[in-house]
Amino acid sequence: MKVCELITQLEKLDPNLEVYCYTEDERFATEDRPFWILDLQHVQTVNAEISRDAHHLPVTKFENSPSARTIVTIDVSSDF
Repeated sequence: MKVCELITQLEKLDPNLEVYCYTEDERFATEDRPFWILDLQHVQTVNAEISRDAHHLPVTKFENSPSARTIVTIDVSSDF
């Protein structure tokens, strides 16, 4: 999702509502906890190289290299 897409979606909502992230990603889910609610902590831009490893899992390297690009990260926490 790009920043403009996020803004467009958020502009449709009450600006006084709290925002949380939600995931059912299998890497986080367990039998007794099938989903996670995450609190947004911080938004920033970083330089990163995004790729996939030999098992097709996402890999991110935060670095200033010729192959890195600027992305937005939203830091989240499971403690809210």
